[in-house]
Amino acid sequence: MITSRLHPLCAVAASAALLLTGCSGGAADDKPAHPVFDVPVGQQPHQALLATQAARSAAFTQTLTFSSPSGDTVQTTSGRLDFPGGRAVGSIDWAPAEKLPQEAQDTLLGTRLAGRAPTRTRLAVDPGTIRLRAGEARYWLLYEGNSGAIAPGAAVDTLRGSEAAFGGTLLEVLSAAEDVKEAPAKKGGRVYRAELSQTYALRLFPKDLGSELAISMDANGDVPFVPLSISVDAKGRVLRAEADLSALLGRKDSALKGMTGLRARLDLTGFGVSAPVMPAASEPALDAKKAVTKVAKVKKGGVPTSPPAPAPSAWWSPFPASSPTTSASSVTRGSTPRIRARTRRSGWPVRHATTPMTRRPPPGRGRR
Repeated sequence: MITSRLHPLCAVAASAALLLTGCSGGAADDKPAHPVFDVPVGQQPHQALLATQAARSAAFTQTLTFSSPSGDTVQTTSGRLDFPGGRAVGSIDWAPAEKLPQEAQDTLLGTRLAGRAPTRTRLAVDPGTIRLRAGEARYWLLYEGNSGAIAPGAAVDTLRGSEAAFGGTLLEVLSAAEDVKEAPAKKGGRVYRAELSQTYALRLFPKDLGSELAISMDANGDVPFVPLSISVDAKGRVLRAEADLSALLGRKDSALKGMTGLRARLDLTGFGVSAPVMPAASEPALDAKKAVTKVAKVKKGGVPTSPPAPAPSAWWSPFPASSPTTSASSVTRGSTPRIRARTRRSGWPVRHATTPMTRRPPPGRGRR
């Protein structure tokens, strides 16, 4: 009888225990989900990009290293990003290997009508304009229009990115990461090892430089992926991204055929510290539509045969004609704009290049 009377009490006690356990579990489940680490691992690189953009601003430095028997030729882009405002300021700097073959140097840095192409270009981007200031130029070259509106396929338009205002960084391809694997990192961060298709990797380059690269295949006819690594902090924001792009160097008739390696590394710091400082409206600037013309429309000596018109693809910026060496430098992502004089070995026609008008800037402009 005693036993039979205890059964209901045991049931009540068990029910209470279950209720308490359930309440305890519910409290733990109320912890907010992490915006990056609590989604499926394959989606975490994309979420890390969103977390980075949510920081509103960041400083960046990216290096592209072209390795060859002559040594390393390095392009360094750096500056500050304003993600919600679609703005960026920065620079593109080249450090060519001492004995880099001339053809490869001209392809990467560009050529000029006289003298060497400048190794530094300053850049300022906002939703409506792209400003370029290359080498020794005393004023900005101003391209007006939002993305895609400057000119169809214009090389200068690739200077504006879709994931960040400054184009051509690894931020543009993080969302395309495949076969993602994660590992814990210091201070609560994560490290991801992933793969990137060569098709997406080529999007890091403008068309003219990308034409010197190619999608390669292995012995089985398969297209190997590009290895990609991403490091994020405890908030999921991207601290570093690295990619080995050497697989893109397989084109045998390329000006870069002597290159043995191609690596990219992006570092981000200073999240939310300060927005980029854009050029003042009072700084001298030339309208690119009036200051740029095609080679085909320029007579010997630099006099246009018709009024200047914006080039459809490659662009040149004019500089003060104070000396024979202050002509133009090209505007390409990865280089300053350049004349493409050689014909492609494939037999395809070379696109129109542009050249500067050999005239001084208007009175009161171009001199400080």
